[in-house]
Amino acid sequence: MLSAEMKREISQANRRRYEELRAAGQEATPKGLPDATALGAAPIAPEALISSEEVPADWYTTVRLRRGEALRIIDASGRSSVSMIGWREEDTSERINCADTVKVQWSAALSKGRVILSDMGRVFVSIVEDTCGTHDLMVGGSTPASTLATFGAASRNTHENFLAAAAKVGLGLRDIPPCVTFFAPVSVDAAGRFLWNASRKRPGDFNQAIMELGAMVCVPGEPLCRQCPIGTFCRTRGRGGPRSSKPKQRKVSSLHALATRGDSVFLIQRHAGENLMAGMWELPAVDSPVRSSEVLFTVRHSITVTDYVVSVVAQSNPPLANGTWVKYARVNKLPLTGLAKKILRKANIIE
Repeated sequence: MLSAEMKREISQANRRRYEELRAAGQEATPKGLPDATALGAAPIAPEALISSEEVPADWYTTVRLRRGEALRIIDASGRSSVSMIGWREEDTSERINCADTVKVQWSAALSKGRVILSDMGRVFVSIVEDTCGTHDLMVGGSTPASTLATFGAASRNTHENFLAAAAKVGLGLRDIPPCVTFFAPVSVDAAGRFLWNASRKRPGDFNQAIMELGAMVCVPGEPLCRQCPIGTFCRTRGRGGPRSSKPKQRKVSSLHALATRGDSVFLIQRHAGENLMAGMWELPAVDSPVRSSEVLFTVRHSITVTDYVVSVVAQSNPPLANGTWVKYARVNKLPLTGLAKKILRKANIIE
């Protein structure tokens, strides 16, 4: 048992390490980010425009983005905030993840050059243009309770809009993740309280993000810089070593023995000094050839670049000096090799 003092010391040490890593990440990050887009800059060529829509206040819209397509959101009045969630169309269980977006980039600030991640750790969208950097990943959108408290009456809110939008694509409450809110100048004061910085709101601010899920434009050794949405400020533009070839898989056949006696199975333990899987339990290997009629069943097993086809044969007199009989009830409590688990499951000895 750890004493309260030891727990406190461990907690303090972990906190110090976290702060060191955070400081290092925040020190390095701004040096790799481009300047904010100038207000009124980066016009969209008419031939590149796919669609345009003005969304009324307190309302919502749904948009499908293909890989490589961009979504530009404009706060024309300087009084709007836009909350957004997103799902991968091919598998809606993958959706944006605000917490990972903050943790991986060591920052809750979204600006040009940043990305929004999915909950599978992949880049969902890349922010390629942004005029303000006033976007929120932590507070979230409005709810029935918050609108009632703010305005004294119930009104349309972010939560209900998300429910309505999700329903249109066959999704529900459980599918709605925390949202990112654009043009929401939220900061944190010294006491850890959220502050709204109204002075940072400007008419005409915009944010433009490119859908990245599934896109593959930056390939080691063969970078497609002309197609890259962030190519103009990429610090590794055109670089990259030759693509390494994937090692070929080797195919190996092997024999293992399955010996049972009543409610016990014979297992051997790997020596503690072995380099691989030291101390783990497995079935004995068979060195001598056997007839195909002696094979009980086969299993397939892979370790790195080697594919094994393992034939399992019955053995009535195992070498007792090399192993021991283990009760079925105890087998699951032992550290078994992956191959041993496959064989014992196939033999219905373990589940």
